Amino acid sequence: MAYDDWTPEFRDVWNDIPGVPLFRDYEREISADLYERGWVDGTLTPEEREEARQEFFDFTGLEEQFFPWDEWREAMGYE
Repeated sequence: MAYDDWTPEFRDVWNDIPGVPLFRDYEREISADLYERGWVDGTLTPEEREEARQEFFDFTGLEEQFFPWDEWREAMGYE
C-alpha cells in the first residue's frame, strides 16, 4: 500500500511524526513502510505489528513517547 492509499487520517498521523520532514528519500521510504506495517495495516498479527513498531523506533531514533499516539487512536476510531 502506498502513501496515497492511506486514509487522510493516517497520512495526518504520518505527517505529524517528529522528524519525518527531515528524512532523506530512502529513510522516508523505509520508515513509511514500517509505519504502515506497525500502525496502518490491519492484517498483521499483534506480534508482527509490535515488531514493525519497534523496528520503526529503532530505525528513526524516535522515542516512543513522541509518537502522535492520540492522533493515531483517533484515526483508528478509538476516540
